[in-house]
Amino acid sequence: VARAWSSVLLYTRPVGLWGLQRSRSRVRGVIYRGCSDFDRIRRTLPDIEGLERSATYMYLLGGKKRAQWDYHRVIPIYLEEGYFQKTVFLLYLNEDYAYALFGRRMGKELIGFHTSDFYFVEHMISKLQIQYQLQRQI
Repeated sequence: VARAWSSVLLYTRPVGLWGLQRSRSRVRGVIYRGCSDFDRIRRTLPDIEGLERSATYMYLLGGKKRAQWDYHRVIPIYLEEGYFQKTVFLLYLNEDYAYALFGRRMGKELIGFHTSDFYFVEHMISKLQIQYQLQRQI
């Protein structure tokens, strides 16, 4: 399980989530993802133009330095707190579905927890938005 989920985070290819957004491109949604390096992540994001045409926003939290991109729905948010560089996480919520993944790297392995419990994910996103004064989306 750890190896399979590491590819989801390294390459930002949550196939189920991305495919869901493609099939229902007007479903409002939000993705929060921990990020240690904005430039590296930008090079590996699949189909940014497709995400830009959707009704989903992706917020990348953390980074090594501030970044300004010309995208409306893919938004890097620089946070000095080192937690976002050390902990792997992905939170996804739309009107119908939810997904969360939290993990830590142990060598080459990713050890963690994931769930699709809608209320848990909604609550974690709410806590994140309150703690870091992020704009509420859903």
